[in-house]
Amino acid sequence: MLERRQKHAQEDRATAIRERLLGGEAPPPSAYDTAWVAMVPAPAGSPPAPRYPGCLDWILRSQRRDDGSWGPGDPSLRKDALSSTLACVLALATWGVGGDAVARGIRFPPAAGSLSS
Repeated sequence: MLERRQKHAQEDRATAIRERLLGGEAPPPSAYDTAWVAMVPAPAGSPPAPRYPGCLDWILRSQRRDDGSWGPGDPSLRKDALSSTLACVLALATWGVGGDAVARGIRFPPAAGSLSS
């Protein structure tokens, strides 16, 4: 009986996740994760376009004004900001959007040696 309830609960969670992703809802606001989801193409047979265009919109709205990066602003998390920024630049460039945001993101990476472990 317990096993059947656990299986049903797993199926319910899987269904909820599937509906959320396929319903066009944006993923949680993580710049790195959102950038990778933004690169998913529309289904085969569709015109070339992102499957989740809302992710690109989120990326464009979420770039930090002060330094052109995405991700955590905490200086101790500079490596995370760098990987998030590179993923966001790649996502925008993949779909040919956000030219100014791409240019600002490319200028973000810190000088060699300035990333702390």
